[in-house]
Amino acid sequence: MASDVDGRTKTSLPDTEALKQAVHATLARRGTHAEPMDLDPPPEEWRAAFAGLAAEIGLRATTLDAAYAEVAEFWKALMA
Repeated sequence: MASDVDGRTKTSLPDTEALKQAVHATLARRGTHAEPMDLDPPPEEWRAAFAGLAAEIGLRATTLDAAYAEVAEFWKALMA
C-alpha cells in the first residue's frame, strides 16, 4: 500500500496486518515480552539531532515530539 509518509513523497509501507504479524512473530521468537500497546518516548538525546535530520529529508514532522506523536498514533492503531 502506498502511503504519504513524509508529506512530500510516496513510500510503500507494509500492509498493517502483515506488519502486526511480523511484530508478533519477532517478539514471540525472542521471548522477552509481549507487544507493547504504547511506545515509550524517544530518548531526550535525540531531540537536537532530530530537527536537522527531519529538515534534511523533508519530513512533515519537524520536531521530535511531533514525530513521536505520529508514530505512537500509528502504533496504537496497529496494536488495537
